[in-house]
Amino acid sequence: MSEKSEHLLELAMAAFPDLTDPERKVVEAAALGKEADFRSGDREKDDPAKAETWGDDRKVRAAVLRWLCVDAAARRLVDPKGLCVVGARVEGDLDLSFARISFPLGLFSSAIPGGISLQHARAASISLQGTHTGLISADGLTTHGSVFLRNGFHAKGEVRLLGARIRGNLECTGGTFENPSGDALSADRLEVNGGVFMTQEFHAKGEVRLLGARIRGNLSCRGGTFENPGGDALNLQGAEIGDILFLDKASCPAGSVRLAHAKARVLVDDEASWPAHGNLDLRGFVYEGIVGPTDSGRRLDWIARQYPKNRERGHYHPQPYEQLAAVLRGMGHEADSKKVCIAREQDRRRYGSMGRLAKAWSLFLGATLGHGYAIWHVGFIALFIVALGGGVFWWGHRAGLLSPTFSLPADAAAPSEKRLDEAFCPWVYSLDTFLPIVDLHQEGRWLPNHGGSDVVTTFCPDRYVCITWGDLLCVWFWFEIGAGWLLTTLALAGLTGLIRRD
Repeated sequence: MSEKSEHLLELAMAAFPDLTDPERKVVEAAALGKEADFRSGDREKDDPAKAETWGDDRKVRAAVLRWLCVDAAARRLVDPKGLCVVGARVEGDLDLSFARISFPLGLFSSAIPGGISLQHARAASISLQGTHTGLISADGLTTHGSVFLRNGFHAKGEVRLLGARIRGNLECTGGTFENPSGDALSADRLEVNGGVFMTQEFHAKGEVRLLGARIRGNLSCRGGTFENPGGDALNLQGAEIGDILFLDKASCPAGSVRLAHAKARVLVDDEASWPAHGNLDLRGFVYEGIVGPTDSGRRLDWIARQYPKNRERGHYHPQPYEQLAAVLRGMGHEADSKKVCIAREQDRRRYGSMGRLAKAWSLFLGATLGHGYAIWHVGFIALFIVALGGGVFWWGHRAGLLSPTFSLPADAAAPSEKRLDEAFCPWVYSLDTFLPIVDLHQEGRWLPNHGGSDVVTTFCPDRYVCITWGDLLCVWFWFEIGAGWLLTTLALAGLTGLIRRD
């Protein structure tokens, strides 16, 4: 035993006249910078879940641990390596609130059924790796290093880290957080300079909340299980992740995932990690890239998970569509980006708050321009009208329902008339009629007349009204002119981007 450990042991015996042998072991180890290891070597017997069966040779009072951390004279004698206890059962509540712990605090594979209070405490680092504990209250905790709640850590009760500041990582990989009636991990306004890891065999029974958290590195939920039936399983509303948000292979068998107004540089996910319909909130979620499915079909299914399967009017949020379209476009998936934009307008019409006129206009723009993202629709419609018009004008010319606007010379012979007849081309005439600016010298030389036999005769109070085949040809002529102006204007608006909403 060194002089330092002897001195610390004397102080401990003065503070605790009834100091037990296990507690003496902890005090001596703290002065020497060694582990106070109480394990038997039998893995089954050393399981912290069976701590109730452990004998008095493994029991350490929480008051002794607190004294080592908060007593001014004792703290100076603790080795810089810190306090390290392995395989002990801590009796009583470990209250370290407002403590200033200048050395690492480690309680490994131990049992602390009374729970831990670290409210507004300051510590070098805290490790509860493999430890079973009750609730942990650590609001306002500040650490210069990392916090380890991993590899078999098990908390029965809420783990609170509201407003905590961790300059290293928060590592919960392989930990179990169990509080089915409330929050399993509550870390609103958490600030982490490194990353947060809830991966592999991480299991939360109850809500995991990181509302407004600021994480400079990654937030990884890869392979974690988040379970909170009827409530929020993973709530990241307003969280800012400086690097990557890993949600791939994460499981949410019951409960919602809320990413509303969260920010991340990159989103990594897969279809298996998407929650059921009605259990996803993407409103205001901002990200710069995606690693995972990038085709529009599956991504639109991802967005649709925001709404219940029997979706009704009122279930519509445009921002998730706009964000996804912008990211896909930036990644070079232009076609998929356009499909997302079209789906956005279709869903706006189906489920948004639009009046009848607005719906009709939206339906028209979708059919003609694909809302500005499928301008080729106009080309097909125009081609159909021009081709149909060519057939109509061919029939009209054969039936004598098209008259020339020029006069033949008085001495014109039959061959000349034949050449004039051959000069009429019905499809060029239809195209000339359709195009509002281009002059192909056909429309001005031939005009429909009102001749032909009657199609319909109706009786008005004071006269008969007869509608002839020539009248119907005139109607088609005017329709094609109007359609040409309308579709050409729409095409120009689509090409210049006036119709698009992005």
